[in-house]
Amino acid sequence: MEYQLDLTEAIDVIRATSLKLSEAKFKVDPLFSKSKSFEMSLRSSAGKRHGQIIEAAVRDALQTSDRILAYKIPKGDYSREVDVFCINKIDKQILAIDVKRGNGDHDSGKKKDMKQTTNDMTVEIKDNYPDYNVRHGFLHYYSDTKKGHVDKITLRELQIFSGVDVTKFVDHATMLYSREVDKISELRCA
Repeated sequence: MEYQLDLTEAIDVIRATSLKLSEAKFKVDPLFSKSKSFEMSLRSSAGKRHGQIIEAAVRDALQTSDRILAYKIPKGDYSREVDVFCINKIDKQILAIDVKRGNGDHDSGKKKDMKQTTNDMTVEIKDNYPDYNVRHGFLHYYSDTKKGHVDKITLRELQIFSGVDVTKFVDHATMLYSREVDKISELRCA
C-alpha cells in the first residue's frame, strides 16, 4: 500500500535545523585538519539536534490518528513543556510524553529527577483532567526496550494507544535530515 507521510512539522524543524548547521562556525580541533574537524563537529551537533526532529515526527505521526488528539504543550501551561500530549476523549485517557533520542544509561541522580518529573507532571495534568486516566513517561526512541529506563513509554505502547506506527514517520524524517547534513558536509568540507 502506497501512502504519503505528512511530515509538515518535522520538515519545518529539519529546515530550521539545517539552516543553523549550515551557518555554524566550529573551532578547529588541533588534532585534525580543518575539514575533518568541521566534519566531526557538524555530525556531533547534528546528532544533538536530532531529538527535536524525532519529537516533531512523532507528533506528525500521531496527528494522523483517528483515536486521539496529539500536540505539544509549551512550558507555562504546566511547570514544564510536554513534547507530545495525547488525549483520547472517548476512553478518557491521556498519555504525556517526553521524547528522548538517546539510548544511554542514566545515573541514579538523573533517574531520580526523571521519576520526580513523571510524578509531578501526572499530578499537574490530573488536576486539569480529573476524570481522565493520566500517564506521563519518557519515550527513549533509540533505546533497547530491555533497559530499565524510568517511566518508559515504548513504541509498541504508543502504537497500541494511537493506532499509528510512528517509526515510519521518524525513519523518513531521519533520512531527510541525514541527507541535509550530508549536503552541508559536502558543501562546507569541499
